[in-house]
Amino acid sequence: MQLSGDILFTSGAVGDTDIWRLDLETRALTQLTTGNDMNEQPRWSPSGNRIAFISNRDKGIPKLFVMGANGGQVTQLTKGDHFCDGVSWFPDGQRILFSGNLHQSDEIDLFSIDTRNQQPALKVMAGEGIESSPCVSPDGSYILYCVASDSEEPGLPRNYDIWEYHIQSGRRNQMTDHLLRDFSARYAPDGNRIAFISQRTPGDEEKLTKAFGHLQHLVLTSAPIREIDDAIREVQSLERRADLWLLDRHQPKLAYPLTSGRLVSPSFTWSPDGRYICYAAAEPESDGVTRLHVVDVKTGESEPLEFDRTPLMVELKTDDARLLSRSGLGWLIPDFLQRRMVPRVVHGSEYQPDWRGDGE
Repeated sequence: MQLSGDILFTSGAVGDTDIWRLDLETRALTQLTTGNDMNEQPRWSPSGNRIAFISNRDKGIPKLFVMGANGGQVTQLTKGDHFCDGVSWFPDGQRILFSGNLHQSDEIDLFSIDTRNQQPALKVMAGEGIESSPCVSPDGSYILYCVASDSEEPGLPRNYDIWEYHIQSGRRNQMTDHLLRDFSARYAPDGNRIAFISQRTPGDEEKLTKAFGHLQHLVLTSAPIREIDDAIREVQSLERRADLWLLDRHQPKLAYPLTSGRLVSPSFTWSPDGRYICYAAAEPESDGVTRLHVVDVKTGESEPLEFDRTPLMVELKTDDARLLSRSGLGWLIPDFLQRRMVPRVVHGSEYQPDWRGDGE
């Protein structure tokens, strides 16, 4: 694959993640944020000169920020004791769409905010359930989002489906309807195709129903903690199974998978020309660490994104030390044991990529 442009992504340790930029031609890696906070969900502006992201650097609450393409000139856009999640730029490069609980602490809706002034965010839409993972269409007319609701099938956990909202008319259209979760949808650059993450692996509905029912039974009968822990791990293992799927926006029922048998992380990005998708995934039998991959949308061929990860490992070792020093135990524990005490799944995981083309 001949790849070009720059990819932003998140990597780090528990409670201490940073945003990185990868030059796809030189494979040079640049760290854009530092500190002991969570800095996540980076999104290039349409012009490529700014980056929107979520950080908990203010009171430990996830809020919306914007910084320059090289990591400087950071501006906080949302304030108060409300959290923000899911970032998407409008095509005008001035407004940003996100989900949050700005109006009601127990209600998550979609909001937009103008980066040119200090005006409060405006509610774009509100509906029943939880609206999350918003994505603005390339022409700015539609919004994709995910709705969480109780499953109609007894014995299954909460379900997620993808909806589309027409901003001008207020019309809503359900794009997916499956017993298992469909989420994190993003428009292709042409606006006609939609990629999303799904757990709809054949046979997993029955497996998840049985596992979830077994867990409920153990809890209700006050089973030994070890049995409950094993049942929780089984449910979590099934819920982690997810693949990239693709559908035609005008024929959403004709969805098909781009990957198979992977553990795809909930966020991904289209290449600017729409030929590829960069996603983060772990192997089914792995320790859960996710690595960046690229899949050719036309052929379905996928390959890992190779680059020198030394800077990630150096920063991660520093993060581990910070984590343990905050607990007051770092000085008692040898270095090789300190690293083992931090959950393996966070060590060097790469996720939430976003792709900018050359010249943007």
